Amino acid sequence: MFITTLSINVGRSRANRSLVMDVFSFVDLLFIVDPPRRVGGGGVVHEHVDFDLFSFVQASGVEVFVRSSLSGLFLVDLHDMVTCVVMYDVGGVRRRIGGVYVPPKTNRLEWRACEATWDGCDFLMGDFNARHDDWNPTPRPGSMHISDCRGLWLSQFCDRTRLQVHCPSGCTFRNISAIDLFVGNSVTRVLYDGKAGLEHVAVIARLEVDEPADVVRRRPAWRSIPASDCDKILGHVDSGGDEEMWTRLRNGVDELPRSGRGVGRCPFWNPDLQRIRSDFNRMRRIRRRLPTASDEYNVVRRVYRAMLLRSRQEFIRDTIEKAGDPAIFKLARQLESRRTLPSMHDSDGRLVCRHSDISDLIAAQLRPGDEQPWHQSAIEMDPACELESAIRRSPTNTGPGLDDIGYPFIRYWLKEKRDCLKRLVDYGLTNDIPDWHSAEVVLIPKADTPRYDIVKSWRMIHLLPTIAKVVERIILLRIAAHGVLGQTQFGSRRKRGVLDAMSVVFEFLRHNEGFKCAMLSMDVEAGFDNIDIDLLCDFLAARDCPANLVS
Repeated sequence: MFITTLSINVGRSRANRSLVMDVFSFVDLLFIVDPPRRVGGGGVVHEHVDFDLFSFVQASGVEVFVRSSLSGLFLVDLHDMVTCVVMYDVGGVRRRIGGVYVPPKTNRLEWRACEATWDGCDFLMGDFNARHDDWNPTPRPGSMHISDCRGLWLSQFCDRTRLQVHCPSGCTFRNISAIDLFVGNSVTRVLYDGKAGLEHVAVIARLEVDEPADVVRRRPAWRSIPASDCDKILGHVDSGGDEEMWTRLRNGVDELPRSGRGVGRCPFWNPDLQRIRSDFNRMRRIRRRLPTASDEYNVVRRVYRAMLLRSRQEFIRDTIEKAGDPAIFKLARQLESRRTLPSMHDSDGRLVCRHSDISDLIAAQLRPGDEQPWHQSAIEMDPACELESAIRRSPTNTGPGLDDIGYPFIRYWLKEKRDCLKRLVDYGLTNDIPDWHSAEVVLIPKADTPRYDIVKSWRMIHLLPTIAKVVERIILLRIAAHGVLGQTQFGSRRKRGVLDAMSVVFEFLRHNEGFKCAMLSMDVEAGFDNIDIDLLCDFLAARDCPANLVS
């Protein structure tokens, strides 16, 4: 398979980084050069629907994003202040590609340290700050901008390592010099593209990468699968015995057509953007021939950039407005499109733009209401209704597990063949299905972490099969119906979430106002992994839990 990799200098701007990820949404491996940083060099978290943060080091000049479906292809070999080296395999041979940001004021000793990290790399791409008109170690006759020392040092490094600099067609930084470069051999294609409208151009390359079947997972294209194919799968599942239902279901899902890697235009691209982009490219070519056309070029560049930002924010606004949930986004009609974070109006009609005010507004919307008396509600335990109740209470924003079956298909199954789904659930509860205990692990980066090339910087989320979650919810409903769970048992229950627990704590503090209060926080490490099942069953039996639930 072939992947597209990109490096671009965003000048520590969060807006530029968001813009790059939207415009170059077809890229698979993204090196963000000179990324935005917090005070002290910490990372600025960025959430994007298609990309995962792959590596970040505090105060480093490079951060790496990888398309979510392809993260298993790559491995970080080295990440320091200047370079991040990523490894991948081609034909069973390990290759290394490095994203580079050399600071403008780099002396000879520091440059040699950089070269030491570049040794062994097959490709290098990024901002080398080796200023020259075009890549030529000797100045051109009559040139105003000759090659500086770093340009000569980079030329010597390429001669020594036998790497080739893929020459840009023109200047890559402010129409002054070419400092954004791609260094390497045996590349299918290299392109210097400035369509993002930034001061630096984007260096884009197309590389060949091995595609192991157990690494790159492509889920079924559920949105494009007709209902007739789903009916065919359900008919095949319902045709045999109960012991083979799960196997027939997995085989039917595995035969469905798989979705692609999400390569394509950004979702808000429109004909107006295509037209202004053509004007922008035309003015850029004119400016190269006529330096006096810089003013017209700058006007077109600003208009192009403003239209991209406006289109992106209008897309966010429309998406939020169509969702209509949660209730805080009912203010979507009043969103402004001039910021990456949409602004909102408070109850007085005042425009809220500051981060602290937006946090207060969200907190006011999510604040617990008046305290209600605690009571145990009776739950209808009709076997014909508990399956529908469990599916109705299931979330709509949870990803599927290893079975690639999501809640929309489960709800369709319940609507079309309720008895077939009930047969599978009853068989799983009675005989157990091993696949229901296998989870897909998704890594989520922790916020405000100095570096993301260590294990402790990531949080794991386990995605179980959706049918297994439905069965767990049925068991929870049955246990709750017998009053086994206490009033202060929070988590995985309706009206017993985080906000309810905080409300109980605040009520306790108000009740004991005037006294000195202390809070003890205890965290049991690997608690779920070390549960004594026999002891847990004894506790449930002591609380008069029915024997069929305990077993």
